[in-house]
Amino acid sequence: MLSLLSIALVLVQGAAPADLSADARLNTPVTVELPIASMKEVVASLSKQSGVALRVQPELQEDLVSLYAKERPASEVLTMLAQHFGWQWVSSDSGYRLEQPKDASRKESQELQDAIFAAYRTAREEARERLKKAQSLDREAAQKELQALGEEMRQVGQSDPARSTEIMRRIAELSQLLDEETTLPDLLLANLSDRDFLELENIGKIVFSTNPTRLQRRLPNGVSQGIPAFLNSIADTLRAKYPEFDPRQITAIRFVVRRPTRGVFALAGLAGSANVRIDVLGDGVVLHESSNAFAGLMGALDRRQQEVPPTPVPQNLPEQLTRNWTPPASVKQLVLATRGGDMTSAGELFSDVMSGTVDPLQPIGRVLVDIGKEARVSLISDLYDADLAGLGLGQGNIAAETPAGMIHALAQAKDAEWSYDNGWVRIRSRNYPIKRAGTVPRSLLRPVLEERAKMGGLRFEVLASFLAKLTPLQLDSPVTAFAGMSMSGMMFGDGGPSRAAAAFCRFYDGLPFTLKESLKAGNPLTYGTLPPGSKTPLEQFLFLTEQPSVSLTTYADTASALQSLAMIVGGRGDSRSDSEFSQRFPNGVPPGTQIFLEVGQVPGVAARLQADGFTLPMVTSPEGVGMALGFMGQGGPDIQIAYKEAVLEQYRFRIALSPNEIYTVNAGGGLADPKVEYGPLDRLRPELQEQIRNAQRRAGQMGQGRGGGGGGGTQR
Repeated sequence: MLSLLSIALVLVQGAAPADLSADARLNTPVTVELPIASMKEVVASLSKQSGVALRVQPELQEDLVSLYAKERPASEVLTMLAQHFGWQWVSSDSGYRLEQPKDASRKESQELQDAIFAAYRTAREEARERLKKAQSLDREAAQKELQALGEEMRQVGQSDPARSTEIMRRIAELSQLLDEETTLPDLLLANLSDRDFLELENIGKIVFSTNPTRLQRRLPNGVSQGIPAFLNSIADTLRAKYPEFDPRQITAIRFVVRRPTRGVFALAGLAGSANVRIDVLGDGVVLHESSNAFAGLMGALDRRQQEVPPTPVPQNLPEQLTRNWTPPASVKQLVLATRGGDMTSAGELFSDVMSGTVDPLQPIGRVLVDIGKEARVSLISDLYDADLAGLGLGQGNIAAETPAGMIHALAQAKDAEWSYDNGWVRIRSRNYPIKRAGTVPRSLLRPVLEERAKMGGLRFEVLASFLAKLTPLQLDSPVTAFAGMSMSGMMFGDGGPSRAAAAFCRFYDGLPFTLKESLKAGNPLTYGTLPPGSKTPLEQFLFLTEQPSVSLTTYADTASALQSLAMIVGGRGDSRSDSEFSQRFPNGVPPGTQIFLEVGQVPGVAARLQADGFTLPMVTSPEGVGMALGFMGQGGPDIQIAYKEAVLEQYRFRIALSPNEIYTVNAGGGLADPKVEYGPLDRLRPELQEQIRNAQRRAGQMGQGRGGGGGGGTQR
């Protein structure tokens, strides 16, 4: 009976950890110097040096680490590797296998779920609190207080900044409580479920309606009660707009909820914001659109965590960590880059990253390893894509008077804790479940970086295959934005590759090879006959985008940029037209929808911009280069620009839902042979030069029309 119980416990908890110190083979000294490596690569290196068969659980192979150890026993390095991540080594055949204990895996999964839900749940509770205040609000007294505060604000002016801020905060609070257009989205947010939050996080959009179609959802319980007050608050606006307006014309109230923006915006320290648009519909048109209804909740759904707690400084540090030192070159570069004012150092540090050919975490890993070497200590640190957002370039938050000071500053920037024991420095991230889940697997990223290095750009099919395999959290990674380096609005719709972009890539990547080749040959595909792996994401793409023409290119798509600019300047045309796909196609994508594809290539230009140490390569059309030159303006930095010819790969998809409803997707990559040297403008073909100069003149004239300069930059 006891033996059966022991077996049961092993099955539940996993195999017992192995005692590596008892294996004489692992007394072999090993040396590792890995700025950034996957767990699979680390273990392979240690296995080769020790001569012992070592393996990694598949789920752990992609975890990243910076590791430095010189002539240390293999058993010590392996033990530290497992302890750092909370894993264990178990006996396996003639060697060992690195595993995550099952209870630790369950705990991490729960922490990840809690981390995802935390910001949403906080925003929901805040909405409920605002609703309570609004319900108990004496509106007449609040209006009088607003008037009094406005008068006080005029009297105080700038003489008392603290009081002015206090007054403005109170005015904003009262205005929000009195505004029914704000109260209604609060009512929606207060009644959203965790299931709704998960759908919003993963898909990126939910459409609720009082009269839902197949792709829409019914309003949560409790929201409808706020609609009469909302309609009453906009009644005068509707009557002014439509003198013959009759409330019976209203066919539905629709809530279009989009997830907060994150991704690359985290690098600039910009919080995203939830976006809820409330549409009043009547007879197939939008009678009223209440945009930015969550203006009072800017960033509310984007708080992954509260303020970062201070990182404690370990005690009893050895002299080699606390003495003043001459830091290695990589450390000096990072310090200067983060202090601002020395953009040359920042440029030298990150130029290879900006080119898309080096792992964005490589500079951080290099610094960590160099600290270990210079301070003569072993060092281990986990690495996550989120660490890029913590460096604070230009914010002056990194100091390096001593090795310990530099380690401490880096740990604080990474939202990590660090310790020293028995010759080892350990830097372990806090909130690691969400950071780990949002880190792009390097087995997916490295082929993209290699493609850039080989082709001087990124082909669409490579990009599509990459984005199609990422999870929603990985799409938010700043590393994903670096990998794509697209300048199109669709790609950066969510602060990184948008959910719409990823859905379209899953559609294309899911097509069998024979169907792709048939499409390229000019044969249309019919939606109803698509495999499920392509059908579902195509419908999701159409649901997520509200633009009939979008771009998914790794070069600056000039035509799409001009079209977007025209829409911003001139508006969307008929403001009453309904752009919501789920409304225009209430039953989803028609089975007879046809997909067409045209594939081709056109001449392009690769431009290399150099300024303040930064080297930024870009591939675009000749017109795109000219527009960039024309809009640079005078009086800016002396930008050196060199050129070479490139090829713009063009995939033009047309999705014909009906004869009058055709979506187009312009996809493709910009490719420039890395073996060809950059040179002056006159090295390009005459027709390309002429196109660049014509576009530069047009852009310069537009800039002068706005009162700005034109023609900045030095061409060489």
